Amino acid sequence: MLTKEAWNAFLKTLEEPPDHVIFLMATTEPHKLPDTVISRCECFAFKKPAHQILVESILKIAKTEKYEIEKKSASLIATLADGSFRDAFSILQKAMHSHYGTTPTKASASQSTKLSHTEIEKVLGAPKESLVLKILEGIAEQNIEKGIEAVRDASEENSDMQVFLKMILRALRFVLLLRFSKETKNLVINETGEEEFEKLSALAKTAKNINSKTLLAFLEASSRQTYASIPELPIELAIIDTAGKKE
Repeated sequence: MLTKEAWNAFLKTLEEPPDHVIFLMATTEPHKLPDTVISRCECFAFKKPAHQILVESILKIAKTEKYEIEKKSASLIATLADGSFRDAFSILQKAMHSHYGTTPTKASASQSTKLSHTEIEKVLGAPKESLVLKILEGIAEQNIEKGIEAVRDASEENSDMQVFLKMILRALRFVLLLRFSKETKNLVINETGEEEFEKLSALAKTAKNINSKTLLAFLEASSRQTYASIPELPIELAIIDTAGKKE
């Protein structure tokens, strides 16, 4: 956010700093930095952490704080944190607060506190994973009512529809990966629970109408959801488009 004149005034100090000074500068818009500044710096590009790294970090922090969470809970947090350590740890902290109804304190050294997957879902505003699978089953069976019913159930639970849609997209992606890329099996196993993995594997084998067009329909729903006055509507439309019987 510095002006051109401010950068120019800073150049001399940046080039010949005092011995005891190291400048660390961070930006998400490197294209806005003057070339004269970039040429005087060592530049490092930081990428979003891989999903598995984020999961391991969440599990490690929980263990350090004397909490137990399931791996599938850590995976769900990592998915919705969208590559952000800060957001992931913020969600975990909210779950700890929610568990006690107040500021959490570390459990004793000899005792761990278990955070259930249901508690994590509640903090995230996430619906039960069974409702995500129900939508996929509705598409596979070309049963629109079954899919719409899952949306209605999620709405009655006060689930966040944006979170719901992210979970649907995640599940659709896994189905396609399991069908077309066998070597990704371990990736899907690591990011889901055993029960969810088995159901997704079965859909990958049998639900041929869950395909790239299905995924595109729900991606389009995601882009519409930000301005939809009825949060459920984009998901319902995607279900109608993908679960309806072709004439």
